[in-house]
Amino acid sequence: MNEFFYEIFSNLPRQGPGDIMLTIKALNIIKQKSQVSKILDIGCGTGFQTIALALDFNGEITAIDNYQPFLNELDDQVFDMGLKNKIITKCLDMNNIDLPPQSYDVIWSEGSIFITGFENGLINWRKLLKPNGFMVISEANWFKPNPPEDLKNFWNKEYPGLVTVEENLDLIKKCGYEIVEYFTLSSNGWMNNYYYPLEKNVYKMRKKYVGNSEALEIINTVQNEINMFRKYSDYYGYMFYIIRSKD
Repeated sequence: MNEFFYEIFSNLPRQGPGDIMLTIKALNIIKQKSQVSKILDIGCGTGFQTIALALDFNGEITAIDNYQPFLNELDDQVFDMGLKNKIITKCLDMNNIDLPPQSYDVIWSEGSIFITGFENGLINWRKLLKPNGFMVISEANWFKPNPPEDLKNFWNKEYPGLVTVEENLDLIKKCGYEIVEYFTLSSNGWMNNYYYPLEKNVYKMRKKYVGNSEALEIINTVQNEINMFRKYSDYYGYMFYIIRSKD
């Protein structure tokens, strides 16, 4: 990913759709079922959900991302809030996570598993979980059949792995997990928390990079994604999946 991609996603409250209340809801569901002392937050970005998790439990979070400037932003927040004893950041590739196996009670991944692929994440990350450990994953899914042609073409290009909720539930079971609970992220979690701040970056960068075809291609793609959601949010969205490995 190039510098323009990272620039457009910098200085944002978060790098993907989400809702802090759903983050806490998912954590509380797990805490009711098991003791949680270690969480691995994969693709943490600047750590909006990482901070929320740290404020709501007394264990340790290892937050990983492959872009050090995002981690620097998170480190600054951790220092300012006095959370250095609870959050550790590491610059790692989610496709090759060099961490001790069976070390974490929970793997957390909000809006990032699409980078490695839903099935790959379920299979490859499992070795990092303690026996009977949990995963919390938010992932985009189709909600309705027969999406409009322009929407289908957009997602076939940007994320051909987009499938229905039912298909993901089947895949979760196939990969050896039990489904604890799953719920939908509201449109507010996309627009207010993510797309509105992102669109402000789009406007700033369009002005900054007039005539730069490489930058404008990324800017236009992001704007098109926002436009698609405004027009077709009934057809797709994010699901929060809370799952548990069967060991």
